[in-house]
Amino acid sequence: MGECYRFTNQPKRAAAFYKRLTRTGYDRIEPLVLLRLADMQRANGNYEEALSNYETFLERVAGDPLGLVGMQSCKLAIEWEKNPSNFKIETIKKRLTLVRMIFRPAIAIRQAGLSSSPPQGMA
Repeated sequence: MGECYRFTNQPKRAAAFYKRLTRTGYDRIEPLVLLRLADMQRANGNYEEALSNYETFLERVAGDPLGLVGMQSCKLAIEWEKNPSNFKIETIKKRLTLVRMIFRPAIAIRQAGLSSSPPQGMA
């Protein structure tokens, strides 16, 4: 179930299932469970817990690039939370993203090729 939740972008639910697997000791048989748990914790913003699980994973599977990258990204996220930048992120108006950015592909019958045009009345 954890994999299903991971593939459908539900990291909180996925983390709960992976955590259950670690409680049963399945992570000793399949260490990939620790990597997945750490990934989901990182996606949820639980960087300290994720860092701990990445370290445990790397003890069992030394030098795994996914574990190393995940661990580095947790360290950076923790650092960025302590020292935020001066940039302010705002959401873009719905009308701009939904109406003006819609393009539909159109195929010309007599010409070879594919073109794109906005919906009628939007140009």
